[in-house]
Amino acid sequence: MGTGHDEQLISLILASGELIQKREIALITKFERSELALFRVPGVHKTQKHIPGFFWVSQVNELVWYESRLEMFILKQLDFSQKIKAILPQPFCLHFKSDGERRRHIPDFLVWLEGGKRLLVNVKPRRHVEKPLNQRSFKACTELCEAFGWAYVTLSEPNPIFLANLNWLAGYRRIPAKFNDFAAPIIDKASKRQSIQDLLADLGPEALVRPVLFFLMWKRQLDFDTRSLLTNKSEVWLAA
Repeated sequence: MGTGHDEQLISLILASGELIQKREIALITKFERSELALFRVPGVHKTQKHIPGFFWVSQVNELVWYESRLEMFILKQLDFSQKIKAILPQPFCLHFKSDGERRRHIPDFLVWLEGGKRLLVNVKPRRHVEKPLNQRSFKACTELCEAFGWAYVTLSEPNPIFLANLNWLAGYRRIPAKFNDFAAPIIDKASKRQSIQDLLADLGPEALVRPVLFFLMWKRQLDFDTRSLLTNKSEVWLAA
């Protein structure tokens, strides 16, 4: 049974601290990241199972709250795969009707993308995705996004190989020393698809060249097969 966006309402907190409760959902489209605050700050207590914290999102140079390790991995994935202008965790509370009952849901992330697009993200362990209550919330979020032309996605545990590659490259997401010395030669050699080992040959000390290569891969200026574990034999090439 659909919720119907005409039955949806939204609550949010402005950067000033003002709480706006149960207004028309179109209100959320009027605000930029700097004008909004987290609707709910992830809690921290002694017996909790999830580990909250901050992840530095390199594209916006900002520490972003996450509520669990899975959310941290998803933030890392978003930083790698999307062109992000701003990101807000726990952005608003969506009030909707499902099966004749009033329900509420707080999505995990609202992402402002380049080109004026927005992406709404829910993060849920794969074993919980199909639970009816979660499916109702995801459907309500989908309908909200369809009303405004936003993208919506529910994300679960990344593929282990992709995650291993992501964790490795994320260690190089800050601009490395000697970047200006080695970036152009690496990009020039990468015009021909070749292995990491061959690409780095004769460019200079590997301790200086490798961080530049991995930074360019993190920034998606160089591409590779994310489905295979990175090794010296992995091939890289110029991104489209």
